[in-house]
Amino acid sequence: MTYFSITDFDIQALVDNELDWEEEKRVRDYIHNNPNAMRRYKQLYDQKKALQRWGRQKGDEPDLHPTEQPYKNKPYNADA
Repeated sequence: MTYFSITDFDIQALVDNELDWEEEKRVRDYIHNNPNAMRRYKQLYDQKKALQRWGRQKGDEPDLHPTEQPYKNKPYNADA
């Protein structure tokens, strides 16, 4: 089995929907099992939402796509 380390950049990429399916699964599994990573994910997600609200007020940027799931819905569950 190959070990992959998860970095803050990986969590940022997850928030920005920049990972392929396998990378996303790996990062979500890590976040699900690591409270510090989950806190960071929530922090980044909230920041993204705040910037999108600000952009909407300025008329610059739309909100999250309706299919994006907020962090309050548990990240991908590998056991499901």
